Amino acid sequence: MNILGEITSMEELQPLPVAAFTPECKCCFGKINEADQFCQACGFPLKGSDEEQSQFFYNRNYQHMEMDGLKKKVQSARTTLYVLAGYFLLAGLVLFAMNKSDDSAAGMLISNAVVAVIFLALGIWADKKPVASIISGMVLYILVILMSIFQDPTNIIKGIILKIIIISYLVKGLMSALEAEKIRKQYNI
Repeated sequence: MNILGEITSMEELQPLPVAAFTPECKCCFGKINEADQFCQACGFPLKGSDEEQSQFFYNRNYQHMEMDGLKKKVQSARTTLYVLAGYFLLAGLVLFAMNKSDDSAAGMLISNAVVAVIFLALGIWADKKPVASIISGMVLYILVILMSIFQDPTNIIKGIILKIIIISYLVKGLMSALEAEKIRKQYNI
């Protein structure tokens, strides 16, 4: 090598180390074994024909689009949990303001605030575990309705349309969350 750092002879050339080639899946880019017929992570047909591989990509993309639609329905149920949190907090505040002189007013406010916090926590948890949080939210909502009916049997009729709408949003969200979970497991998405 000369002063300028240029190579002056072939003896100065050192071969670069060759990086070990690790085969990877064309779909999920996970590591695969050469002998595998299918990717262990995503099920991609490694030794399938071009048509089989194209069909796999098509199906996987279709399932991703389905998942997006299902996520919107799950988001609707999640929003319902947030709305219920706001509703119970607001109802507690209104009941407290209307019945300040009553000894049970503070208890109503506290119980409604606790229920509101639970619905808020379920809405946050729905991002990670939508099925469990939506089921928990439905059970809690139905329990609150049943408790109000025991307190005053006419409560079964009061706000019946709103109750049906809320439960239907939660049921739709639950069904979508279950379907999304099934697709996620089936296609390892």
